[in-house]
Amino acid sequence: MLNNYLKIALRNLLRNKVYSLINILGLAVGLTCAILLFLYIQDELNYDNYHKDAAQVFRLEQKVRKADQEETSVYFKADLIPNLKRALPEIEQATRLLYSTSSLRAGKREKIFSRDVYYADPSIFQILTYQPIVGDLQTAFAQPNSIVLTRELANRLYNTPKLALGQPLSLNDDFTLTVTAVIEDVPVNSHLRPKALVDLSVFAKASPEAFKNYPMFSTYVKLAKNASPNALVKKMPAVFKKYNKGPWFKGATVDFQLSAIHHIYLNTPLKRDHGSHGDRKLVYIFMAVALLIVLVACINYMNLATARSIERAKEVGIRKVVGSHRSQLIKQFIVEAISLSLLALVISICLVELMLPFFNQLSDKQLTINYISQPLVIPALVGLAIFIGLLSGSYPALVLSAFKPVLVLKGKFSRSRKGANTRRSLVVFQFSVSIIMVICTWAVYQQMQYIRQKKLGFNQEQLYKVTFHDPRDGKKYNTIKQQLLQFPGITKVTNTSLRMEEWYGDEMSSTEEVTLENGNRTKSEVSYYLVTPDFFETMGVPIVKGRNLDTKRASDYTKSIIVNEAFVRKYRWKNPIGKQVGNARVVGVMKDFHTKSLYQTIQPFVMSLGEKSLEEYNIKKYFFMRLHPKNIDQSIAHIEKIWTAYNLKTQFNGQFLDQQFAKAYEADQRRGQIFLIFSLLTIFIAELGLFGLASFNALQRTKEIGIRKVLGASIQQILLLLSRDFVRLVLISSIIAFPIAYYFMDQWLQGFAYRTPIHWSTFVLAGLVTLLIALLTVSFQSVRTARVNPVEVLKNE
Repeated sequence: MLNNYLKIALRNLLRNKVYSLINILGLAVGLTCAILLFLYIQDELNYDNYHKDAAQVFRLEQKVRKADQEETSVYFKADLIPNLKRALPEIEQATRLLYSTSSLRAGKREKIFSRDVYYADPSIFQILTYQPIVGDLQTAFAQPNSIVLTRELANRLYNTPKLALGQPLSLNDDFTLTVTAVIEDVPVNSHLRPKALVDLSVFAKASPEAFKNYPMFSTYVKLAKNASPNALVKKMPAVFKKYNKGPWFKGATVDFQLSAIHHIYLNTPLKRDHGSHGDRKLVYIFMAVALLIVLVACINYMNLATARSIERAKEVGIRKVVGSHRSQLIKQFIVEAISLSLLALVISICLVELMLPFFNQLSDKQLTINYISQPLVIPALVGLAIFIGLLSGSYPALVLSAFKPVLVLKGKFSRSRKGANTRRSLVVFQFSVSIIMVICTWAVYQQMQYIRQKKLGFNQEQLYKVTFHDPRDGKKYNTIKQQLLQFPGITKVTNTSLRMEEWYGDEMSSTEEVTLENGNRTKSEVSYYLVTPDFFETMGVPIVKGRNLDTKRASDYTKSIIVNEAFVRKYRWKNPIGKQVGNARVVGVMKDFHTKSLYQTIQPFVMSLGEKSLEEYNIKKYFFMRLHPKNIDQSIAHIEKIWTAYNLKTQFNGQFLDQQFAKAYEADQRRGQIFLIFSLLTIFIAELGLFGLASFNALQRTKEIGIRKVLGASIQQILLLLSRDFVRLVLISSIIAFPIAYYFMDQWLQGFAYRTPIHWSTFVLAGLVTLLIALLTVSFQSVRTARVNPVEVLKNE
């Protein structure tokens, strides 16, 4: 019986080549989109799942409410973790991690700089899974001054992992470490990707005060198998209160939370969070897009199959007369749909292979699909194709198998109004999806344009930034500044603790008493940055009230501050000059400017010189230089030359600030491009189905059009007649799509602190674009039908 169904399916496929091609092409493109999006979604959802005991591994986080501020951070003091582990038996293992940028040198080779060197406890190898190449990870930190390298760094430093084992390695020109193991490079689908792991005791010896007193360590714990994370965090505050003796959280309420390691990547980035992050909302959006694309492709098949019901009515009638049951007819039509879907799958697999390199470049991923080493891939794809065949073939099968043979064979059968209305409803769904995706794509483009054009409150032009990382470089800052200013291509130079980068936690903060307008004082958490007086002129940030800081006034180092306009608004000051913040007084107000991307609002903060004794330390480590536009290349070369001459211990890392800000939006721009491509493909699939439907509709009305032409109808009138129904459907689709698109775009734009308004013209434009494409699609076939000679059509009547 199945062979018979397949033979009939093949005959129908060959007999109706145009409609078969439309269906196969639509399903193939739909499957290709779904497979690519599934690979993307699977990669996003599988971050950190490769760890052996991932279900038991969590990152410790804290929510601190202090004065009038609340923040969630991943940083803790070093002594908290041993105390927690000792007091809470549910914690099986715990490790502290400290991120650093370090220089590494093997023998007399060239120094290598890495931004991803982590100090860690030996227990890290019992918590996180790393694949050893050489060496034993269980004893890797058994000896002092030990370091574990990844394959990439081992190859760069020693040519091969085997040659690296047991060799000495200089860290920051301070410590000689021993390479005790080499691991495979950490998989790309990990939120933490260290290039090297150093025994934490090395940092404890190098900076004992910082190790003991400062909250600077992120913490990962492995819980016992039956331990409850929710029950555990309720016990932590008591332990914290017992052992916390430092000033960092004095007067604060601290709550703990545990984030499962495989959830961290898609969670909202926290303060001082160095790991990479995705977007959970985007994953859900792409899931919806994949489903909608498949539905649009299935609707094409449904519409064309039911529209051609008259052509197959006699076939159904004859089969019923000779004894076919309705269930047999349903099976036949379902087999036809599944056969088309499987043919489309073969084509889509070829398209996926062709498109995957481009999609990887667009999404900045390394997605692969292996049909041999991953045995479930082929069954999953075949299952998907069969499901799509069942989905798209079920409705036409039910409609066609319900025909009454008596009416069909007497020629009294005609298309039902109910069937026509169902097809119209499905077309409305397709158009609605297309319009929603056009609106969303345009809104993303407008927001990206808005971000590029919005003024940030400082002059970005030719502003060059260099970062120092080694504490000892701070002693050379003043000399370096003078050397830089002697070059004619460098007009201004300043150094500050302000990072001007999309990073959470570069500001310092303390609880201070702030004078209100009525003279009362209130305790508040105050964020501050250290600057030099030339900061405001170099950055192009005007001081709108009061004066600048002055290094010639001894009191300005500890008793004077400049606040931004957001700070003035927060405390509702009418006359901010002279107001007291802690022990310092406000001497000036600077104009608001953005220190981070437009994802965040401008926060209230203050700027000060800081204590004079701090000048030799690596606090004001971010150098900003205003370059002359005619000597940019020469100026950068001069900056590098000075860097080399002073034998600075950090890698040269200069970049223009406008380019740095642009990088903050690269992920959204990539996602916008992905969304644009899949929007266009959705429209293509929908218009493909519309073309087939319009072609069949014109074919069915050929005689009617012939009669109208004989009676004097013009080509324009016939075009209007054939297009009128589709125009009405686009208008109905627009009414449905507009509020849905508005909701989704409003939700997406909530992620930006500063966003472009959603203008009515976006919706009108989307509707007009969809209408224009639909008219062009319908008109192509309608013009051919309208130009047919009526004599040829009516000569047999």
